[in-house]
Amino acid sequence: MKQSLPPEIASPIHAAVAEWTRDKKTARLWDRDKTLWTGADEDRWPGWLDIADRQLEQSERFQKIASDVKAKGYPDAVLPGMGGPSLCPEVLSVTFGRQQGFPVLRLQQIGQCARAEHCGSRHGD
Repeated sequence: MKQSLPPEIASPIHAAVAEWTRDKKTARLWDRDKTLWTGADEDRWPGWLDIADRQLEQSERFQKIASDVKAKGYPDAVLPGMGGPSLCPEVLSVTFGRQQGFPVLRLQQIGQCARAEHCGSRHGD
């Protein structure tokens, strides 16, 4: 598969990649180097870098929650969201589909339903 960038953005992107390579910015990102940011509060955001490791440390807790949910037979799980933060659960739901014995994940954008018991699926049922 051959990929290419539109000409109007190719040069700036290639320059940014060269700068990140030359200045070892990827390693600096993993080291949480504050100088990569604007000086605002971005240096407080890099928790996503090691989130997978931190979540793996909680695997027993998540297994217990999953067992409890399955045992109680909940038909639906409503996840209120606001744009981007609800994208990951939606992608995972679409990717892995309905799991036998677990509730259907219902994603609702904040403002679409006033109270959880009035929320239907994302398709309005």
